[in-house]
Amino acid sequence: MQPPKISGRDLPNSPEAEESVLSCCLLDGAETIARCLEAKLEPSAFYLWRNQLIYEKICQLHRTGKPVDVAVLAEELKASNQLTEVGGIPYLTQVSGRMPTTAQAVYFIEKVRELHVVRQAIKTATTIIEQGFNFKGGIDDFKAGIRQSFDALSVWVDAVSRSITDFEIPADNDPSILLGNRYLNRGDGAVLVSTSGMGKSSMTLQAAVTWALGRAFFGIRPNGPLTSLIIQAEDSDGDIAEIWQSIRHCLKLTPAEEKLVKQRVIIVTDRVHRGPSFINALSRWTKKHKPDLVWINPLLAFMDGDINEASDAGRFLREGLNGLNEPPSFGYIVVHHTSKPPTSKDRSERKWNEVMYEMAGSADLTNWARAVLSLRPAGTEGEFNLVLSKRGRRAGVVKEVEQGAGLRFEPITTIPLKHATGSIQLSGRAKSLPTIFWEVRSESDEAPPTARGGRPKTHTFAQFASVFPTDPNAGLGFRALHRAANDIKPISRSSFDIIIEEALSLGLIMKNESDAQHPTYYRPQTNQKAA
Repeated sequence: MQPPKISGRDLPNSPEAEESVLSCCLLDGAETIARCLEAKLEPSAFYLWRNQLIYEKICQLHRTGKPVDVAVLAEELKASNQLTEVGGIPYLTQVSGRMPTTAQAVYFIEKVRELHVVRQAIKTATTIIEQGFNFKGGIDDFKAGIRQSFDALSVWVDAVSRSITDFEIPADNDPSILLGNRYLNRGDGAVLVSTSGMGKSSMTLQAAVTWALGRAFFGIRPNGPLTSLIIQAEDSDGDIAEIWQSIRHCLKLTPAEEKLVKQRVIIVTDRVHRGPSFINALSRWTKKHKPDLVWINPLLAFMDGDINEASDAGRFLREGLNGLNEPPSFGYIVVHHTSKPPTSKDRSERKWNEVMYEMAGSADLTNWARAVLSLRPAGTEGEFNLVLSKRGRRAGVVKEVEQGAGLRFEPITTIPLKHATGSIQLSGRAKSLPTIFWEVRSESDEAPPTARGGRPKTHTFAQFASVFPTDPNAGLGFRALHRAANDIKPISRSSFDIIIEEALSLGLIMKNESDAQHPTYYRPQTNQKAA
């Protein structure tokens, strides 16, 4: 049977992708077929007739518990007089040998599904064109029919059903985890919220740069270096450049670290797309850049509808954002603003579980978010509290508290911060630039947050600061530093590694990665006195 055509043209298809799916099914049988069935991949999704027949027969073998391999498949096709129709043993052998591994099975399943939907859309649009030429009145019914036809295309994959016993807790280093102790995972969304003009954009960029280097952002630790795609609508090129220069200066980034940031922090300025057109554009950008985190700054610049209406909010957040991130490959952080200041209760008196509802709009936004970070002003200008108001303890932020002769970690969900002061002087420019950078507030009163280390902490960076060279060219590797630290006070490798990571996140030491296999560490001159 010949594949269908429209206007004399072949419909979009990929025989290679179809053969790859069949090959994966023949390689491991149950696992790939289960993925196909969970994805509701029907035989009709295959463009070539013979591939439809082969896939249908494979599914039949799977359902009846028979072995899924070339020999059994050939015998079943022969029994139903279809073996010759699909190309005989030579074609089955060709298909079975296409894929040496099933590692890319999900990719090819998605490819076959995507092309099937595109073909359905073309057929639907062609039908609507014909109906338009034959239009005889009743414009409302005509428009309703168009909407229903295309809405039907978007509802083509059911949610996967699983038994409760099928769920497992991911390992600590599971790649599905992005931040903290499952504080934010791939497929999740978070909201960063505050009033206007408090520095949400600079916090966004600073967090993205810090996580790109695999460092903790004020105690919120990433599960390895993360790539951020930032979609923003309000900051000018000059604004972004000033923030970047401040981050670069304050973190004292090495050329190697700047190269990593260049690769892992991507910014798109979009002042045009909204609603469905934004979702379509975002789909293209995520496929191109393959981010771990997608930042949307601000939400209302890209949402087409009323944020106070649950239906509008749900359409954008759940159908739009969640819809293009299935299966989950990244997490969202949406930047938003609070509603007007409360009159019945002062903001500072609000309980931790009330802060997350300060956002403007429907409660569906709070319900959609797995994490809510509320940036709130403190009593003095330029001072703030970053409140981790939803699932905050999973962020893994702690502070050091004295306990007897040692220290212990105490979980916190409020991080005291402030705007840096002063200015920076760039080479070749007469005027200095204001420093735009977030830093820990009142270190003497508020111990700086650090990432959770597990057992009570008995070591501090200050105890071992002297082992770090102050000359960048004389930096030492981890082993040499650990040996020197042990001469001061016995410390395990894991505990010393925690100290190094925390010192990096606070800018107390720098990392030279010019030799990626053997990085070295040193202490900047400006930190000698503080240490």
